[in-house]
Amino acid sequence: MVKVNADDNPEVSQRFEVQSIPTLVLLDHGQVVDKQIGALPEHVLRSWLESKLPTRT
Repeated sequence: MVKVNADDNPEVSQRFEVQSIPTLVLLDHGQVVDKQIGALPEHVLRSWLESKLPTRT
């Protein structure tokens, strides 16, 4: 997990097309898997993240 200050790193914001703060970007080997825009309760964010992670076999 990495936190990036959009004001200090505009090139990162541009690369991932961040238009609103907060924005969470989920990456897999450098490729965007999904984005979550806006502040949400912890349980909603946890559910979103868990739904995007690969299942264990």
